[in-house]
Amino acid sequence: MPREAKTATSQLRMKDLVSRSGLSRDTIHFYMSEGLVPPPTKKRRNMAWYGPEHLERLETIKKLQQERFLPLKAIKAVLSGEAGETAESGRFTTGQERLIEKLKTELSSEVVGSGRKFRLDELVFADELTAGELGDLQNRGVIELEHDGKNVLVSPDDAEILRGLVEIKRTVDRPDGSWRAEDWQMLDQLAQQLIEYEINVFVSRFQDVGSRPIDEVVETTVPIINRVFGIFHMKKIRAFLSAFEPSSSVEEEPAKEAAPPKRGSGSR
Repeated sequence: MPREAKTATSQLRMKDLVSRSGLSRDTIHFYMSEGLVPPPTKKRRNMAWYGPEHLERLETIKKLQQERFLPLKAIKAVLSGEAGETAESGRFTTGQERLIEKLKTELSSEVVGSGRKFRLDELVFADELTAGELGDLQNRGVIELEHDGKNVLVSPDDAEILRGLVEIKRTVDRPDGSWRAEDWQMLDQLAQQLIEYEINVFVSRFQDVGSRPIDEVVETTVPIINRVFGIFHMKKIRAFLSAFEPSSSVEEEPAKEAAPPKRGSGSR
């Protein structure tokens, strides 16, 4: 192969990584900043080049997230070799993998997702979101923004996350909402820990569920777990408030006296 042709096929620009991986530019930059993807090889000023190894790494990250449900911290360990091969392969037995594959084909679209996307600019609350908020949420892996050439698209789940952000901003009447991207990221990480626990419970205990179809069992139990998790949340809030005792150094502020009316301010 001529040297020029080989160079053309082995060197990629950022737009090539975006189009071939299906990930946004911001997401790829975030992975680089976290050490998940190696930095580019700069060939000349203001021009960054990437190789097939960068694309392969991005595909591996997507696979570990979508098929193994691994958080970024675990993915980084796998990629660096700290976790060996067990995190990527051998996590499930052959029977467990068949069970999960069966679920993927039989569960309703409400559980596995329909693949439907919404245009960001068509959301009724879109004008209440800033570019900075959207970029920060995507960089932290909380939402994923897709580009079809002209429009920015979001999944139904991500649209609801954005709706929640806007509703909190309206409630507290502050531009930043006092609930920021790092806070949503914390909730996302807690959800990741919960789903990892649920998967381990499911594949180890639910292989034999009697005569009921396995998809029916999952579709019934997931809403129950969601409801009970919300109850636990409120229970912890109540327990905190019930146990809270102000320190002895905190003194109650005296009530402010009403200011006397200004002279001449009454009606004549």
